[in-house]
Amino acid sequence: MSERRDAVADLSDIAHAVRERRQELRLRFEDVGNMAGVSRHLVASIEKGEPNEQFDKLLRVLAALQIKVDLRRGPPRHVDLPVAAPKPARTRINPAVDMADMHKEPGRVRCLDCGAGVRDIGRHVRQQHGLSIAGYRQRWNIDEEVSLRPTEEVQ
Repeated sequence: MSERRDAVADLSDIAHAVRERRQELRLRFEDVGNMAGVSRHLVASIEKGEPNEQFDKLLRVLAALQIKVDLRRGPPRHVDLPVAAPKPARTRINPAVDMADMHKEPGRVRCLDCGAGVRDIGRHVRQQHGLSIAGYRQRWNIDEEVSLRPTEEVQ
């Protein structure tokens, strides 16, 4: 059986291939996430072709160097898929930093999941933790009225 190859021009090509292959293998988002050690939300966002800054930069570098990228798929065989160890269950019930300290650093917001000081908490939790901003607010019980934007002055 010959393998199928598809040229990759942009993120939508990857999204289509991932969605098609997952459906071909009859896997759920959660199944793929567990196999890859990522969240099901990240798998879903990949399938939707949601923009990813790092991937876009990689494609630009490859294009500049005239490197062509192809996707290769062999026959669907569920048993041959590499399986990463599932992510350990989240055991921390307390935030990495106190909520009162989220806005202490000018121009940055501290992430309650990992404590990182970032300029864009929405992008950070999406890329690093596989969460939407709504999911992040829900996880930490943050009201909609509470700003997650960085402050310019130390409070």
